Amino acid sequence: MSSKEASPEARSDLFSEWLDAIEFDPVDDLLWPPFSNSDSPESWTPLCCDQPAQAVAVAGFSDEDDEIVPPAKQRRKDGSAYSTSARLSSNASRRKGSARLPSSSARKESRWAERLLNLCATAIEERNVARVQHQFYVLRDLSSETRDINHRLAAHGLQALTREFAGASSPSLRSAFAGADPRFFHHALVIFHELSPWFTVAYTLANVTLLETFRSAAVSDAADRTVHLIDIGISHGIQWPTLLEAFACEPRGPPSLVRLTVVAGAAGAPFAVGPPDNDFPTRLERFAKSVNVRLEVNIVQGELGKLTASDLGVREEERVAICLQFRLHQLGKERKRILGFLRDLSPEIVVLSDNDVDYRSSVGMAARFGRKAEFFRQFLDSTSVEFEGRKYCEERLVVEREAGMMVLSYEDQGNNQREGRWWVVGMEEVGFVRVAMSKRVLEAGRALLKKHDGNWGMKVEEACASLFWKGQPVTFCSLWKPATLNT
Repeated sequence: MSSKEASPEARSDLFSEWLDAIEFDPVDDLLWPPFSNSDSPESWTPLCCDQPAQAVAVAGFSDEDDEIVPPAKQRRKDGSAYSTSARLSSNASRRKGSARLPSSSARKESRWAERLLNLCATAIEERNVARVQHQFYVLRDLSSETRDINHRLAAHGLQALTREFAGASSPSLRSAFAGADPRFFHHALVIFHELSPWFTVAYTLANVTLLETFRSAAVSDAADRTVHLIDIGISHGIQWPTLLEAFACEPRGPPSLVRLTVVAGAAGAPFAVGPPDNDFPTRLERFAKSVNVRLEVNIVQGELGKLTASDLGVREEERVAICLQFRLHQLGKERKRILGFLRDLSPEIVVLSDNDVDYRSSVGMAARFGRKAEFFRQFLDSTSVEFEGRKYCEERLVVEREAGMMVLSYEDQGNNQREGRWWVVGMEEVGFVRVAMSKRVLEAGRALLKKHDGNWGMKVEEACASLFWKGQPVTFCSLWKPATLNT
């Protein structure tokens, strides 16, 4: 190697290339002891996050040469030699160019972070402390929240696995949003929703549905009725200006009063909790006044499972709509009772949206975490594309941190291991029936996607609209109403 030592970033890139060059198999290739020939974990040299050179050497790089050297002298647990003859030519042949590293396009599709994280999750599940420590050392040295997808996934996955490994002694989750500056927090949300349709497709489908619902109801004069929107979501007010403006443009005028009740998220609930000083109700009321819509905003604190109709301020003469968006996985074991409570409020329409992934149908912590890591990679991939060439790095970072907690660290405990779209069964069990989306609603969603990258798509199956990224479902939006209101 040249006398000028490579930077930590360059070494990590070389390690990524090395994983691809030897056709890295995490289950087989990381069985060798990481820091010495001793099988005793006590004899291993601890690796700190500020020692990238040691991690790279452990991974098989030699400081004496600029070539990639596999750990050929290491041995597996069964004593057999670690053979690389089928994967790499000798260093001499490599110098002559007979073996080359994968192209940049091939490396771009490498998923080494997932493989390392899955191996670490398996070690945690098996209570193999020595192996867990080894994987933590390697992941820590490769983690970065500002580089490519693999490095970012490694960083967020390592944080989640560290909390999993600590168990009961792990500190409670702290939302990245909760500690942000209120102005920066609002700006980050606006930028993310402008650049990514991850949430905004569901919001668009919901808003057009609400507009149609309150327009088409058979009442003598819609303007004489109060519309009550119960927001059990994560938009922090971002969703509602579009709907308020649509109300204002109605030929018959807006409702006489729009009441918005926002159910705040539980402490630590990702995306649902914002900075204490985030005064979005004032911003919404100011906007509503500018478009001549009378709006009242009320923030309700407390556990959703303990709230009553009185706490939500529901009145008999109102027309109620409920938006339960991206909070379904946070309802826990009381989900069925909470959905029943919402059913008893007799809403005219319920919009149910969430991430389209089932964490709990996989048996075992490692299998569940693997599913989460695979899903979170899709989120990181989409943000990499949508933010490419943009200067909003800090805004992307804070959103990705929150999403990492939402997907990787927040455990869903309420679907009783049902496979598939368990939420359909859950809604039907408490007395809801599905409502098909109108053509106008679906056209609004597709029109929004035309403004974004071509890898986005939307499909409709069984009255449910699913958002896809590169052919894989990521979020869904569905409409429901109480069976007694079905016609």
